[in-house]
Amino acid sequence: MEESTEQKRWRDPFAGEPPNDPTRTLQVIAAGLPRTGTISLTLALSWALHGDVCHGDIIKGWTKVLDPGKNVSQEEVDDTLKELLAGYVATTDAPAIFFVEELVRLYPDAKVICTVREPNRWWESYQELINTLDNPLFILLQLVQPTLRYSLAWKLAILKRRRKIYPPEFEPLGPHFMEIHSDYLKRVVPEDRLLFFNMKDGWEPLCKFLDVPVPEKPFPQVHDRASMKSSWAPYWWRDPDRVLRTHNNSISSQARAASLVVTA
Repeated sequence: MEESTEQKRWRDPFAGEPPNDPTRTLQVIAAGLPRTGTISLTLALSWALHGDVCHGDIIKGWTKVLDPGKNVSQEEVDDTLKELLAGYVATTDAPAIFFVEELVRLYPDAKVICTVREPNRWWESYQELINTLDNPLFILLQLVQPTLRYSLAWKLAILKRRRKIYPPEFEPLGPHFMEIHSDYLKRVVPEDRLLFFNMKDGWEPLCKFLDVPVPEKPFPQVHDRASMKSSWAPYWWRDPDRVLRTHNNSISSQARAASLVVTA
């Protein structure tokens, strides 16, 4: 039996494929921190908005806007952001979460959704991710795998960007970072365009905020702590080819998730 377009797209939703319809424009800026349900939200937004969602995407392109250099104008940064997000109906997770102020300005009709968790539980989960990715074998892979080499520059660029948009007290990272990030969003996003959303609440508040019908399928709940540890993390040192899938210098979501982790 032939797969539907949706089945083909979401069979591996984070494989770095370009958007199917380049004429679509950004409707949602999902600004929640990693490990707050961003992968489930990626699926939910794709179903609710019937389009492609950018979950990370091209490392080299994002590095150019994360750390553009002194001679790069804001107009050039804006143009790169629009190029990176062309054809997507939404964006989730890092590094786009560090450009909410710019994206709100560039897409005045887009709404902002910040997924939230209890701060201490979030930090516990986030630390597990950091500890997994601090494995010496993973660090070695970053040095020898051509695609992963870009992630080293990306890590430093993300750290620079965070130091630009957050107050100094965000370092060292800890449970308090969730509140600091929420304050940043409240500062740069108009109140009527911002929703703080707990994934446990499901379709109703999300679709009401977006003014779209509730999809006729269960709300996605994927990639929790256990599945994260058991799915992609072991393959960094067992079978990196299973993780590394390239498309126009992009890497899979697993590699993107790894390279966004920066210990301040």
